[in-house]
Amino acid sequence: MLHQPMPWMEPFAKRADQDERARLEELAEQLAEDIQRAFLAAVDTLGNLIDLKRLTALLEDGRAQEAVAIVTAALAAGGFTPVAASVTDAIIAAGKRAASVISRAVSGAQFVFSLMRPRTAQVMQTNENDTLRDLTNSAVETVRQIINTGVLEGRDPRDVARDVRRHVGLTPRQAQAVANYRRTLEADEKTPRPKDKIDALVEEYRVRSLRARALTISRTEATRAVNQGNMLSWEQAVEDGRVNPDNVVRRWVYTHDLRTRHAHRLIPSMNKQGVGLREPFKSPLGPIMYPGDPAAAAANVINCRCSMIIRVK
Repeated sequence: MLHQPMPWMEPFAKRADQDERARLEELAEQLAEDIQRAFLAAVDTLGNLIDLKRLTALLEDGRAQEAVAIVTAALAAGGFTPVAASVTDAIIAAGKRAASVISRAVSGAQFVFSLMRPRTAQVMQTNENDTLRDLTNSAVETVRQIINTGVLEGRDPRDVARDVRRHVGLTPRQAQAVANYRRTLEADEKTPRPKDKIDALVEEYRVRSLRARALTISRTEATRAVNQGNMLSWEQAVEDGRVNPDNVVRRWVYTHDLRTRHAHRLIPSMNKQGVGLREPFKSPLGPIMYPGDPAAAAANVINCRCSMIIRVK
């Protein structure tokens, strides 16, 4: 059973938790910037790998499936691998930071976060595989949608090929929104615009959409990585006998701004005493092991910026 701190300790505990929350949020922001840069760079590289001339020729011949295969081959050649690697780097950074916290919390020699533990290696490999799979599948679906729609509408194959190259980093829904925006501009009889002006407006819209997606991916993955690294480090300390798992308490801390989902504001009150190291948090959206938990419902994870504080009682 987890015990309440003595009354005279509460102000110190609250201040320590506030400081720790601020440090975790800062770390998550730094890692999110790294992941965001990796994603945008990967999209640029992927666009350059797509053979525009070959893609256009296939579309002109009506060979849509082979056109999709060209992009799939480019994805297999590298694609989003740097993004997956940046997520792994984020887990490692968080694990090392947690190790320094553990070293201060327990007596004895300094504790070091190891990358060679089977559980740690498995989590990092699973994360890389999941990240690659999700981003690749989304990209292939976007390309297939652009090509199929272009063929059905009888669009110029060169324009379709250029859209494939430009929109490969967007979700299918975002790519459709960009296409709809172009149609709206072209059909606007009240404010007719030349083609180069429409192209410029559509490009601005595409760039905003791409950056919005990069932000969502980076925030979600950074939150997950920080908390996974934190958990893995404490699990290693338990495995080494440095920490008794029965003496560990985890607390959920949400980001105090208007963007935080209401369900996550309720988690601390639903787990007033905190939870144990291997115990999930109760939440209105179902159990969740930590902020960004990949096993939790998507509504409980996407764009989450919450933190998890782990202490020895």
